[in-house]
Amino acid sequence: MDRIPAQSTVVDQVREASVTDNSLFRTITFALLIAIWATRGFFSWRHGQIRNRFQLDREVVAREGRALVALRVALFFAFLAGVALYALRPAWIDRVALPLPGWLRWAGAGLAAASLPLLAWVHRTLGRYWSVNLRLAEGQPLLTSGPYRWVAHPMYTALFGFMIGLSLVSASPLFAVPSLGAIVALTIRIPREERMMVERFGERYREYRNRVGGVVPRV
Repeated sequence: MDRIPAQSTVVDQVREASVTDNSLFRTITFALLIAIWATRGFFSWRHGQIRNRFQLDREVVAREGRALVALRVALFFAFLAGVALYALRPAWIDRVALPLPGWLRWAGAGLAAASLPLLAWVHRTLGRYWSVNLRLAEGQPLLTSGPYRWVAHPMYTALFGFMIGLSLVSASPLFAVPSLGAIVALTIRIPREERMMVERFGERYREYRNRVGGVVPRV
């Protein structure tokens, strides 16, 4: 008769530990989201790019393609909806959480956190030339300094790392699915960006790309 309360106590302790872990990982997830929004927002404000982030002219649509632009917009709103549900329905989120081990979620937190300094470095290097759309500003030079010394698309490197890390630490399909969609969209976008760079810089850009990697440094 004494074993039943003991067993119940063990089960309760496991449940309490699970709830505590989920609460901790949820806090880390929100901290990472705040950090990336603060980083993007700061550099957008600093270089007067807040309005330009939402400007889609014919040139941008023609360069990216209507389907890719529509996918980016859909993923943006899907991600916002995911954040809202993650904040307002924690009990439901726990029920649909991906069964990831704790060590993998911690690794995801580390990957996402490590991606933030790289993202800030890219923004600082780009300065006023950064744009969320495929657009080159008038007089924009070919950047080969900072993180561009090793990869041609360090912004995507940082975003890929952050989205993968966020998906792991949150263990939530609400972030994993839009993140996967965003990675696919950015991967499709890379060759289109390459063509834009070749049109502007010609052989200089081809020589540069022969020296560096795309999103990971060359060995």
